[in-house]
Amino acid sequence: MVKSLLSWQKFSLSKKLIVSYIFILAIPLILYAMYTFHKIKQTTQEDFIKNEVQNLQEIKFQIYRNIEICQRVSQFIASNKELLEFISRDNGFDTQEFIEFKNIFLTQIERLLYTNPDIYRLRLFINRDDFPEIWPLIYHDKRVLHEHWYVTKEQWDREVYWELDHIFQPFNIANSERSRVTTMYRKIWGPGNQYLGALEISMLVSQFFGNMNTNTANSDGGFAVIQDNQDMFFYGDTFLDRIGIKADELKSLLIMQANNQEEGVHILKINNKPVIMVYTTIHPISSTIYRIVSIENMVNRLNRTRNLLVLVTLGGFIVFSAVTYTFTSVILKKMRIIVNCMKKVQAGNLDVDIPVYGCDEVAELAQCFNKMMARIKELISIVVKKELISKETELKALHSQINAHFLYNVLENIKMMAEIDGIYEVADALTSLGRLMRYSMSWKKDKVSLGDELAYIDNYIKLINIRYDYEISCVYNVDEELLNCEICKMSIQPIVENAVIHGIQPKGQGGIIKITAWIQEEHLIVEVFDDGKGIKPIDLKRLKEVLSTEDESNQQENEHSRGIGLKNVDQRIKLAYGPQYGITIDSIEGKYTKVRLVFPYIRNSYLCS
Repeated sequence: MVKSLLSWQKFSLSKKLIVSYIFILAIPLILYAMYTFHKIKQTTQEDFIKNEVQNLQEIKFQIYRNIEICQRVSQFIASNKELLEFISRDNGFDTQEFIEFKNIFLTQIERLLYTNPDIYRLRLFINRDDFPEIWPLIYHDKRVLHEHWYVTKEQWDREVYWELDHIFQPFNIANSERSRVTTMYRKIWGPGNQYLGALEISMLVSQFFGNMNTNTANSDGGFAVIQDNQDMFFYGDTFLDRIGIKADELKSLLIMQANNQEEGVHILKINNKPVIMVYTTIHPISSTIYRIVSIENMVNRLNRTRNLLVLVTLGGFIVFSAVTYTFTSVILKKMRIIVNCMKKVQAGNLDVDIPVYGCDEVAELAQCFNKMMARIKELISIVVKKELISKETELKALHSQINAHFLYNVLENIKMMAEIDGIYEVADALTSLGRLMRYSMSWKKDKVSLGDELAYIDNYIKLINIRYDYEISCVYNVDEELLNCEICKMSIQPIVENAVIHGIQPKGQGGIIKITAWIQEEHLIVEVFDDGKGIKPIDLKRLKEVLSTEDESNQQENEHSRGIGLKNVDQRIKLAYGPQYGITIDSIEGKYTKVRLVFPYIRNSYLCS
């Protein structure tokens, strides 16, 4: 393993790329060929099975239709009150009555058979020897006393017994027909639950099982009908010879595979020959119909398809390998030019321009490298300019702090003079104004705690109440643990100022401003509520548009309204924390205005002053 790695490392880049590309091409080609063959095989099998299932369902439908015909005809006979009463009469009947009965009965039966032409024969066997036979419909049951179905009539599970495939026995000696029929036998009861005999309704096997006999012409498959897991009737003897299995062995195999299931599909091997078994159950005749089809020809076709795919894949692999070798050699030639230019940059020469042209990836790499060098030189220039601007900003900030400190000291002196003269209201106002100025003019940091911002707002409200004849109350609903949370400086005060100027002041009377804060999904939510005059719907819509747009012209048009102040705060929050944070506003004209600020939940105790 180690020797293989060492020998691989000794390969040149061109050899490594060629070998790698060949493997990279070979694996997808092989996988694609395997996937394609799998899909072809799967689709072929699914279509084959679907077709066989559909054929079997059609046969099942035909059988149920024929069963319904037999049941309907038998029900007509079994419910013919006049017929049953006439046959069961004890006081006998004269010739005229019998002739009238015969004509009526024959007419009804002929009409019944005419409307159901699929019925081959209909016969009624009665247990009265004194009742004359009416050929070919009514016979004495002594004609069938030794027939299996009649002997076992007491053992029938139901009133009906089916014999699926047998030779029809005519009682007319002159009739030599030996048709294979499927027959339904039904017990007939007269008035008072008196047993009168049995009804026989026969259909030709070819008619009863429909297309089943037609499909057996295909030597690739056959049909089996197994009744009560005992008797099996197989159609397609050539198929048995082809797969080399006896009928009894096939019956046992089919019953075992079905395993008492209603229907299903199985792929199995009989004498190492693949076959598909599709089966379904028909309850009225207590039978299961099996369709057994050899898929040997389908497997052979799939094998030929597989071999063709292997040849195509191998040919494609050879072609791709040759193309890969050619293009790799060309690409590496251009790469050498790029490497030489990079060595010049490494030596300190930033004015290198790689002379590679074209539209391929290597040319794009060369162009990107040239752009990168231009960008590096540009960034170096920008860094120098930023350093100069940073120094100038520091000087201006120092100057601003000096002015703020001077003004604050002056206000402190005036406050002391007011206290000495006993003018305490003026002293308190100056105290609030001094704190206000110190907070607003000191920008050593642009992040503050929520507690500092609320203290600044409290001083602002005190000064506002001196200005107006009425009082504006500010209520805080903020948990103490949230006072250390980080927010942008001067982000809540502009909202409060808007509430005073645009909400409460136009009312000409006092009002309430309520500030609420809570945590929601790792976000700090601060809500400023005022009971002022609210905002008109059209103005509210414009405000929301201002907050949602980045169009500078829209901001300029609203610079004399509350929109520009809200927009500035919203932009500062987004720049500081991200686009998912910011401001939302809601208002009902004449009732309230509610502004919600969303910050990330950051606890920074060092921010507290």
